[in-house]
Amino acid sequence: MQSAQIEAHSHNPRLSRRAWILIALSLSALCHLALLLLLADVGAIGGQRSVTGDSAMNWVVSVPSSAPSKPAAAASNKASPPEPSRDRQSAADVPSTPPAPAPSYLPRGLLQQAPVPISEIDPVYPEAAGGLSGSVVLRLRINEVGGVDSAEVVSATRPGLFDQAAIDAFSAAKFEPGRALGRPVKSELVVEVAFATVNKGAVRDAIR
Repeated sequence: MQSAQIEAHSHNPRLSRRAWILIALSLSALCHLALLLLLADVGAIGGQRSVTGDSAMNWVVSVPSSAPSKPAAAASNKASPPEPSRDRQSAADVPSTPPAPAPSYLPRGLLQQAPVPISEIDPVYPEAAGGLSGSVVLRLRINEVGGVDSAEVVSATRPGLFDQAAIDAFSAAKFEPGRALGRPVKSELVVEVAFATVNKGAVRDAIR
């Protein structure tokens, strides 16, 4: 009996040492496991950061390729034409002065030779005048072949009394055309036609 108790007492210290060893090994394994887990977490965090960084770079790189704003900008440029320069606007705003047209009928002062009647002109004294006298100033426009294109009254001492008689006489007249630079030209001539009872229709010299 005593030997059994002594043997039991002798085995208790060995069991306690084994237990401590097992506990130590367990703690060591737990520490290693915790360390591995910690390293795994750190690696995961680093991997996430690197992935985030790569995706950010890809996003930055992909921004220019996914820019549909250039066609829109081009469309806006087409929709709004460039404004003309101020110089062009100012030049367009200034009205150009047209050159003075050359006179179609040259006045007597610009002629080398004034028109001359080919035959005598005898205006008819109107019966409505009743023996009255008066005068009519006519402006004649004579073409380059000597025909009278128009005859208009400039003034009259008795307006309306002798006007038509003077116009009829000179509209049917023929002239030697006026000349300028040695050739026939259209010309303008102003004449005074006098009506009196003694000489009922007399043509005075051209007054200008």
